Amino acid sequence: MGVSPFFCFLGRLSAPTPRLIRFPGPGAHSGLHVPVVPWSTREQARCAHKVRDALVGERLNRKEMQLDALLGPTIEGLGCRLWGIEYLSQGRRSILRVYIDRDVGIGVEDCARVSKQVSALLDVEEPIGGSYTLEVSSPGMDRCLFRPEQYAESIGESIDLRLNFPFEGRRHFVGRMVGFENDEVAVQLDDLEFLIPLENVQRARIVPDFG
Repeated sequence: MGVSPFFCFLGRLSAPTPRLIRFPGPGAHSGLHVPVVPWSTREQARCAHKVRDALVGERLNRKEMQLDALLGPTIEGLGCRLWGIEYLSQGRRSILRVYIDRDVGIGVEDCARVSKQVSALLDVEEPIGGSYTLEVSSPGMDRCLFRPEQYAESIGESIDLRLNFPFEGRRHFVGRMVGFENDEVAVQLDDLEFLIPLENVQRARIVPDFG
């Protein structure tokens, strides 16, 4: 489902140029010397918690990539596109959400057909251990973004970003996506423009404009 980019050049030209803030890349220090100070027990526990969350997120992301590669061809064979996959591990029972799309839109019959074939494929391949619930649906207006091309198609829309690691003291951004290049999302909030790498995006969702 392609979403036509929206550009408002007159509005951008008449407004002050946003101040650009870029997320530091891995190992980047921007020429600043950061003094080493002893960590308290609480700080060590907080750091360990963040590392654990990052490792869990990385493991789930690998599982989603595995499922994406497994299910994509089958879904395409049914005349649909695999928009994205969410795999939520919840103890003994997990949730697998499969989002599908078509140029003419998705109906209940499409979801039923895909659900039946995907369920049969998962039973044979067994990529998920234990019990799980399979949910198949369209992306919806408040669609999540999973692939770089989906970000590029959504330029001009409002976006809700949740990050793996804090940036400028926050892990949650809601603003206008004004650009996407080199796997970096440009998000404008008031007079500030933030460049956030995809590798730090935990979840991205479009915020529908009903105005």
